[in-house]
Amino acid sequence: MASTGLFVGMVTLDLVYLSTKLPSSNEKITASDYTVAAGGPATNAAVTFSYLGNIEVRPKGDLLALGGA
Repeated sequence: MASTGLFVGMVTLDLVYLSTKLPSSNEKITASDYTVAAGGPATNAAVTFSYLGNIEVRPKGDLLALGGA
């Protein structure tokens, strides 16, 4: 039977950049591509909870509804 969870905490956007090499000390390089992904401790916990077979994981939507937004 699936459980319901409420996750409260920091929710962030992670910017992940792709490059052909790691920069040396004080070297600037240009990224060839990037992606944006949800992150932060609360989001990571909610996603893990969902993958383990649980339901009702809405880290942003439920809180907006509670706040009257």
